[in-house]
Amino acid sequence: MCHYNPDAMDSRGGRAATCPQKQNEGEAMDLGLEGQVALVTGAATGLGYTYAEALVREGVNVLLTDLDGDGAFSAAAELSKEGKGR
Repeated sequence: MCHYNPDAMDSRGGRAATCPQKQNEGEAMDLGLEGQVALVTGAATGLGYTYAEALVREGVNVLLTDLDGDGAFSAAAELSKEGKGR
């Protein structure tokens, strides 16, 4: 979370907030969700699949749904190989 710092200045000379160091792209995050359950809609492709993939890597048990039922089953089969979740 960022905090307002009245003494900090941004590159344009305006006031700035101070934020913790950003995480490197591709670096694993521990969201503290291992063992939790998530329902992801639209999970056969696109953002839904990407969200489901990230949750599975965190150890979340993910239920995938999609209007494309075969696509959801295919995504579930692929993701079950990926992570600690189910």
